[in-house]
Parts: sequence; structure tokens; C-alpha cells
Amino acid sequence: MCAKNKSMAAKTTRSRRIQTPSGEEVGNYRDLNRGPHIPRNRATGPIKQANKLWTIDIVEEEENKAKIHYIGWSHKHDEWRLKEDITRTLSQSSAVISQLKIQIKEQLYGASRRDIYRVIRIPAGEEDFSKIAPAGTIFKQTKTKTIYFINQRQCLERVLGTAWDYRVINKQGDNFFAKTNTVRFYLGFRKPLQEYLLFPDHVEPITQDRGTNLVFSFVVCNGNRSMFTCLLNNDIL
Repeated sequence: MCAKNKSMAAKTTRSRRIQTPSGEEVGNYRDLNRGPHIPRNRATGPIKQANKLWTIDIVEEEENKAKIHYIGWSHKHDEWRLKEDITRTLSQSSAVISQLKIQIKEQLYGASRRDIYRVIRIPAGEEDFSKIAPAGTIFKQTKTKTIYFINQRQCLERVLGTAWDYRVINKQGDNFFAKTNTVRFYLGFRKPLQEYLLFPDHVEPITQDRGTNLVFSFVVCNGNRSMFTCLLNNDIL
């Protein structure tokens, strides 16, 4: 009887360890609701899902390998990987690609529950476009342009980084995302600028070439926290 009471006393005084899905320890259960819960596959971890690029921090480096931390995941998943396995995205090598990434995020919003068509135009040349074109598949060719589409979201991750196609806008988990099969992009000529030069006895028309634009379009859809698993894991939204 005494042993039983002692055991029960021990159970009532034992402290509880409460952790968030990312492994961070919190003081009480209410702290778990301070942000949206993002479901994760605890059994497999971030590295066991095929065809997926993960955003990482390099913690340590040696000659041929590096210790990496998967951002948003517990440190228990940190590991050493060969440097050849680490993909460096191209977004930092081009101001145009960096601007495209920002403008896609800016267009992921909506005031209604209807799907919305968005078009982004950024002045760009062939060299800039050559960084994104290999990520796509030819959809249509005309006399003036070649239009590309993507088969799955991961096609553009090497250029724009992970999570390029969705945006969570508040703690409640409301979000907007680009519908994968509506994504189109191409390099198009801008309409020439026409004007007239004045002379003492006449006016003379001139045309100025305005170069080319990277045109990127998609349909924006909306969702809530029930979409989190799809946003994290699906190949197509």
C-alpha cells in the first residue's frame, strides 16, 4: 500500500516535456497553438522523400562533405552529406530571377474566394531567361515566342527555391498558392516605342526597340490549414 502511494506521488510530481512538431520544447500546451501546425512525416524525416529539395543551413564543412540542418525540422535530422549532393539554387545568380521570386509571392493574394489569373512581366534578356527555360517543357511555339509549362512543382525549385508557389498569410493558416498546371512562362518582345522627331520643316517618325520581357503567369487558388500537407508534399497543387 505504501509503495503504491509512493508511486502515485512520483507520477504527480514528474515534470512533463512538451515539444512542438519541430522539436522545440515549450512550457505548456497553450504555447503549441501560437502558430499554425504544419504536419510532418516523423517516421521518414525530410531526407527520405524523393524528388524534393529542402532548404538547409550548412553547419560544418570539411573537404568533401558538409554537415547540414534542414530548416524547419528538428536537429535530430542533421547529418553529414557529400558536397556533390547539395544543390545551390540559381536565384542568387540573377537579379531577374530574384525579382521573379518576389513578384510571385506578391501576387499570391486575393480578396474573394474565386481563383484569380495573374501575369508578371519583368524586363529580361536571353541570358536571364536561359536560367529558367530548362526547368520547363515546351507548351506552344509561335513566330515570336516559345511558351513553357511545368509538369510538377519541383521543376522550378532549383531556380526559385522551395515553397516558391505558396504563401501562408496569417497564424490561422490561411494561404494562397499557384495552381501547378496553369503555370506558363516565355520570353516576349516588348512593343516598340514610337514617337516623332521635330525638324524645322517636317516631323519624322522613329521607333525605339524596348527589348524583351520575361512573362510568367498562373492561376491563384486559396486554402486553409487543411492544405498544409498538400503544400509540403504534393508534386502538383
